[in-house]
Amino acid sequence: MSAKRSVKILIVFFIIIFLATSGYLTTSIITNTSSVAQVTRYKIIEYNNGTSTETLTTDKNITSSLNFTLIGTTTQIYALGGSSFDYANQSIRLSSGTIFVSGKNMNFYLGNNQITIENDFKVIIDKEDGIILAEGTPAYKTNIQELNTQITLVNNEILTYEFDREKLTSEDKYKNMQSFLSELEVLPEYFSDMSPPELVSISPSDGFITTDRYIRMFGYTEGNSKVEIAGEAISSDAEGYFTKQIDLQIGANPINIVLKDKYGNKVLKTVVYTRKASTALSPTSYPTSYPASYTN
Repeated sequence: MSAKRSVKILIVFFIIIFLATSGYLTTSIITNTSSVAQVTRYKIIEYNNGTSTETLTTDKNITSSLNFTLIGTTTQIYALGGSSFDYANQSIRLSSGTIFVSGKNMNFYLGNNQITIENDFKVIIDKEDGIILAEGTPAYKTNIQELNTQITLVNNEILTYEFDREKLTSEDKYKNMQSFLSELEVLPEYFSDMSPPELVSISPSDGFITTDRYIRMFGYTEGNSKVEIAGEAISSDAEGYFTKQIDLQIGANPINIVLKDKYGNKVLKTVVYTRKASTALSPTSYPTSYPASYTN
């Protein structure tokens, strides 16, 4: 083997070693870089008298004296001025104010208690009233919850109630939230639909008089409404029809009918059915023989 050929072989050998080493170092650097925790930046938009200002923050504590939004990929937060909350890793801990959150599968904190809301949802979170389920199919403790359910902290115990919807039109914080969402053109039907279902028809009608011991009531209202008749919960079908057997006592029988839609709007209607004593002989009093004057 000639000297020139030996030199060429050595040069190629060292080049291969160099490239391999460089590749290893490069791979190591990329791998190490990817293992460094990334800093999450949140875009905050503040609103003031028709103008908006955008800022970026890496702070987990989000607060502002103005109405503001934090819009993420899967989570949208709308906050009234003065609200403050910690936001990280799909978890929110509200320390003051009122916010409206649209998202999916998130954790919320009431005191030191973690509340997990699953599925798609839109909720109001208020420092005083807790969590109010407004839209979607929110699940709590793996069970789908009715809309307008309030999850709140009472004496360090998590309790659920039906939220008093009158607060939406009587308390400033909820009226202000409605105005803010309306201004941004994202107002959900939960706020805008404040009308209870209508009792379109009921049969027998109010004032019905009978001698029967029971009757069959038929009614028609808004589809899929919840119906309560004489204290018993039933449901209307998809078209709004419902029915129930009503037992009657002698005299006037007031029957209360409560209709409630999916947002918790409800109305009470009362009809009165009167049962009169029958003048007909009961089966045990029927005569055992024909009258003497009867001719066949």
